[in-house]
Amino acid sequence: MPPRRQSDGKGGGRRVRTKFVVKVIGAVAALVVAAVVANYIYFYRADIARFFSTPQLPDAAAIDKAVEDAYARIKPVKVTTSVLDAGTAQVKCDRVVIAKKASMFRANHEVTEAVERAGGRVTQGVESADAKGKESGVTLMVSDGRAVVREIRLERSRK
Repeated sequence: MPPRRQSDGKGGGRRVRTKFVVKVIGAVAALVVAAVVANYIYFYRADIARFFSTPQLPDAAAIDKAVEDAYARIKPVKVTTSVLDAGTAQVKCDRVVIAKKASMFRANHEVTEAVERAGGRVTQGVESADAKGKESGVTLMVSDGRAVVREIRLERSRK
């Protein structure tokens, strides 16, 4: 049986209910989208802050101090430092000789970790060995974000 007409001339009221349901579904969808966006911002807030910030470049002196502290932890047999004039800047070149039984991996890790904590980066690491394959070494290029500020050559002692 069809719905009766009411005295004010409207039908059974289906149109009002449909509009209300559409509005409720739209509000729920907006709340879900807002919750997803808030969740994303909360969990990735450090990445978002890093994206919008312009970090200061680290100081070369802070990187030098961090490298010297790493040398103290490694306890090298000998450290020889020279200065190379590379055009507009001077680059310190270190030759670090570690004990024969010391780990080259540990020494490399200590230096790399110290540089990264100071805000610098190890831009290049080259492993090399002599013709017989007995003498191995690692050369690390340390950068402050603009240019190379230090070159570190890690070698093992022969004795």
